[in-house]
Amino acid sequence: MARGLTAGMNTAVAGEKAVVVRLVEIQHGGGTIRWATSAQDISWGGHTWTAIGGVMNVGGVQESPDLRGAGIPIEMSGVDGSLVAVIMTNAFRGYETLVYRAHIAAAGTIVADPFLEFRGYQNGNYQVTDDPRTEQGGGGT
Repeated sequence: MARGLTAGMNTAVAGEKAVVVRLVEIQHGGGTIRWATSAQDISWGGHTWTAIGGVMNVGGVQESPDLRGAGIPIEMSGVDGSLVAVIMTNAFRGYETLVYRAHIAAAGTIVADPFLEFRGYQNGNYQVTDDPRTEQGGGGT
C-alpha cells in the first residue's frame, strides 16, 4: 500500500519541536475507545483521545499479504483498571483497530495531520496479566 505524508506532517517530521504520540482507536461490541500515548488527553478529528495514565507501547506494523498475518502488537502497563475492564467485558474479534502516528506541540495540540500507520481487524484475544512485582505500593488484588 502506497503511503504519503501531507505537507503539514512533512514539516512536523522535519522540525524537532514536536513530540511523537500514537493514537489508537479500538472498536468493540460496546462501542469505540480512543487512547493516546501522550501525557494528556488530545482532541482531534472531533473526538477526545484519552491519555491512558500508564505506558502503552505500540510495536512495529507487521505487514503480510495474508490477512491473518497482518498485525500490530499493543502492550500496556500500569494503566487504570477501567481500561482493563473494557477489554475484559466486550467482544473485540472481527472489529477494526486504527493506529495513527501524530506530532503534538507542547500545548497538547496536533501539529499536523496524523498518519494512519495501521488499519486492521482484531483477530486474537487480549492477554491480561497481573504482576505484583510491578505494582506500586506493594500488594496485589
